[in-house]
Amino acid sequence: MLIFLHVGPDASQAQMLVNSAKVFGHDCVQLTDADSPAVEGAHCVRTPREGQGIMLFRAQCYAAFNEPGIYVDTDMLIKHDLSPLMVLDYDVALTKRGHDIIDPNGVNVGALMPFNGGFVCVKDKTFWPEVAQRMEAMDAENQRWYGDQLAIAEAAKSRQILELPVRIYNRTTKRAGLDVSGAWVLHFKGRGKEVMHDY
Repeated sequence: MLIFLHVGPDASQAQMLVNSAKVFGHDCVQLTDADSPAVEGAHCVRTPREGQGIMLFRAQCYAAFNEPGIYVDTDMLIKHDLSPLMVLDYDVALTKRGHDIIDPNGVNVGALMPFNGGFVCVKDKTFWPEVAQRMEAMDAENQRWYGDQLAIAEAAKSRQILELPVRIYNRTTKRAGLDVSGAWVLHFKGRGKEVMHDY
């Protein structure tokens, strides 16, 4: 099962994600607010949003749904059957960043956020509730962005983690024409969204 959050009037990215997942027979669940359109081919679960930051809202929706599955960003395409991941032995499977991220102050934020929150395989039903609880204690800026990755890193410390190769399960794809034949999941972060349809 693939689970994702989509909010907002334009569901085209989420629709491409679902279409790509359906090729491999995956069930898809859309978590969303009261007003956003339902994505065709996904089971839609609605939760009223009360003004909280988008990443906090996502964590709260994940915690409320809280079923074993693969939790993904909507700017992704599935290129391979992912069901083998769910038979492996772990509490949480994560893709670890393969490089440092240095902020303008010289801080390696990649060390603080070693895992990308866009592709998370979860079996432990205490994981998302802990992530949401940690985020609820954060400031508004972290609740809006990046706080999920800080909370995931902390929650991961007390669980059996399986690290997945990022080039296979969370392959950043920012331009057209790349050889992505070995990747199971493509991630169109930032300006990469402009070429998502090409793949």
